[in-house]
Amino acid sequence: MIEQNQIVLDLVMVSMITSVIASQVTQKIKDLFKVGKFFNKLISIIISLRIGFIYSISFFSYSLLYAFWVGIFTLIGSENFYKIINDKLNFKTLSNLKNKKE
Repeated sequence: MIEQNQIVLDLVMVSMITSVIASQVTQKIKDLFKVGKFFNKLISIIISLRIGFIYSISFFSYSLLYAFWVGIFTLIGSENFYKIINDKLNFKTLSNLKNKKE
C-alpha cells in the first residue's frame, strides 16, 4: 500500500514540473494564434497531454500507463497553475504587454 501511494506521489510531482512547461507553451501558442475559445481549450488539452506523456517517458522512463496518468495530471494542473499565477502574481501575457505599449 505504501508503495502505491509513493507511485502516485511521484506521478503528481512529475506532473507539477510538466504543468509549468505546458502552461507556458500553451500561452505562447494562444498568443500567436488568435482564435476562439474552443480552439484554445483543444490546444491546451493536446499540449498538456503530450508534454506530460513525452516528458515522463523521456526523463523518468515510466511505463505507458504511468505516462498517460502524468499527462492527465498535467492537464488538470496546468490550467489551475496558470490561474493561480495569473491571480496571485498578476501574470501578463505577451498580447497584454503589446497593448500597453500602444
